[in-house]
Amino acid sequence: MVWQNNVTRNNNGFLYSIISGITFTIILAILLILIVATVVYFSNLQEHSLYLLSLLILVISVFLGGYRAAKRTGKKGLVTGGGVGLGFFLIILLITFFIVPETLSAWNILIRSIYCLLAGALGGISAVTRM
Repeated sequence: MVWQNNVTRNNNGFLYSIISGITFTIILAILLILIVATVVYFSNLQEHSLYLLSLLILVISVFLGGYRAAKRTGKKGLVTGGGVGLGFFLIILLITFFIVPETLSAWNILIRSIYCLLAGALGGISAVTRM
C-alpha cells in the first residue's frame, strides 16, 4: 500500500510539473509577444521578420517552460520537456483553429510541432543534466 501511494503521488507531481511548465510557457510567450510588438511598433522592422520572431518566441518560451518543469521533477527531462512542448503546441493549435483557421496548413503544423517538441525536450534535458 505504501508503494502504491508513492507511485500515485509521483505521477501527480509529474503531471503537475508539466501543467505548471505549460502555464509558465504561456505567460512567458505572452510577455515576449508584448515586448516584440512594442519594439516592432516603434522601430523600422519589416513585416517579413515577424515570422522569424514568432518562431524565436515559440522556441525560447517552450525551452524555458520545459526547463522549469523538468527542474521541478528532477528526472525524466526528455519526457517532461516534451510534454510541455506537446501541451503548448496543442493549446496554440486549438487557439489558431478557432481564431484564424485559414492560416493552418499541414506544413505549418508540422514545423511548429517539431519546434515545440524539440525545444521542450532540450529544455528538459538541460534541466536534468544541470542538477
